[in-house]
Order: sequence, then structure tokens, then C-alpha cells
Amino acid sequence: MVSGLDLGRSHAVVVELEGYQRAAQTLAFEPQESQLLTWLVTLVPDNKSAPAATTREADESPKGAGAAAHGRGREPELGSLSFDTSPDTEVRLGRQLLGKTPLRNVRLAPGTHTLQLKNSEEGFTKIVQVTVRSGRATNTRIVLGKGRLLVDAKPWADVYLRGKKIGSTPLPPIEVYEGDYKLKLVNPKKGSSAWCRSPSSADKRQK
Repeated sequence: MVSGLDLGRSHAVVVELEGYQRAAQTLAFEPQESQLLTWLVTLVPDNKSAPAATTREADESPKGAGAAAHGRGREPELGSLSFDTSPDTEVRLGRQLLGKTPLRNVRLAPGTHTLQLKNSEEGFTKIVQVTVRSGRATNTRIVLGKGRLLVDAKPWADVYLRGKKIGSTPLPPIEVYEGDYKLKLVNPKKGSSAWCRSPSSADKRQK
């Protein structure tokens, strides 16, 4: 409430607030003992004086935050594997058949993968691991070593490999590639089967 104004005269009333446009109104008071005038003021923001958004603020906007979150959630880039063995083998990754060596530019997720190598002609399987890097090409060649397979059984037995008889126990040393072999030992009185692993030298890897 404002008091002490001259009656019968007009008065300019100005309202100022930082960040808002100035508001002004002329009010006239009639020559009466007392008067009550009401002025409803609506202040309008002053866009010119509003601080401009900084680059950092823009980055922290919902749009910028979404872009950052999208970047963090991006999946790593696949790598490629070229893989060869001596002798040739069939290559599986889990249940997936990758093909027969040599393999060229097989797209795989980055990380360490366990491969199963199989050569039906020689009758062996072997497990190896390879590491693939994101966005890079990996080239690996494995030369399988050879060892000697000796089999003996009591009572004596005929020895079968890949469904073919290779001799009778005690079996003379046979040179085979390193890996896992399934041998069947058959005796005239009873039959049995067993898994044997050939003595193996370390495979040679060439990258």
C-alpha cells in the first residue's frame, strides 16, 4: 500500500525486476479522502538478458545425454579370423560348423574362442583356442605334431581305429597326429571300447 500521494494528479508507477521486462502504468487519483486502486502486473521474461546456454549445458541436455548413453551401449566391432591347419581339418565353434581349413576372414565377436578340429581320415579330434580382437584381422596356422600310439591289453585284443583293424595287442608303435582317438578293442570272448589320447608334441602356431 502506498500513501502520501497528491490527490487529483496522475502518477507514473514503474515495476522493475532483474531478468524481466520493465512494466509501467499511469494511475490517477480523484480528490477524495481515501482511495484504493489495484493494478495487476504481469512480468514478461527478458530474453535479451537471459544467459546463453553453454556448450557443456547443451551436452548435458536430454538429447546429449541420450547420445552419450548410446555411445556407451554400442556393441564392440567384430574381428576376422583366417585359420589353417596341417593336416587339413574340419573346424567347429560350438555346434556351428565354420568349414574346412583353410578358413578365410570368418567374422567373429572379439574374445577367446574354443575350436574343435576334426580329421575323419586320420580319425582324430583336437581342441584349440584362438583370440580375436575387435576390428582386427587374426591369422593363425597350426601344424599338428605327431606322436606314437602304443596299445596293450590283457587278455589280448584286436585293435580297431576308424572301423579298421590296425593290429592286435601288444600293438607295435604307430605314428599318429596328436589329438583324441577312439579305439575299439575286441577279444574273441568279449568286446569293449576305450578312449585313448596319443602322446603329442606341442602344436606349432604360425601367426
